[in-house]
Amino acid sequence: MKNSKVVFICAPYDAKDRADHVLEMERVAHFRNVVEGLYHYKTFAPGSYITGPEKEARDFRVEVEDIILKNCNAVFVCGSMVTTGMQVQIAKARVLNIPIYRMTEGDKGVLITLYEEKEKQNEMSICKTHF
Repeated sequence: MKNSKVVFICAPYDAKDRADHVLEMERVAHFRNVVEGLYHYKTFAPGSYITGPEKEARDFRVEVEDIILKNCNAVFVCGSMVTTGMQVQIAKARVLNIPIYRMTEGDKGVLITLYEEKEKQNEMSICKTHF
């Protein structure tokens, strides 16, 4: 029987130029492949489907993210830092009581843990310091 769980990939989408955007899409594809390969879950990363810096594209992306998020079994927070947009997605997942996990990678492989509120506070200060 196939696994029908659906995971929302929460990853940064804040590229300022075309080259950075291409790198972001490659990272998101990598995150999706890791989750799909490890768990055989269906993954959705709405930011990788609806792109563009225009306000209309961003607004539409948020609407689509909200619909998809409501139908997910879990959220995987991916990447080395959490952006403001990711913080919004995480907050929405908390309201919907969707389990949130943190996926990090290192030399020895992938580590997936529960996302902690303390970690969120640390990342918020990092984001504010660096941006």
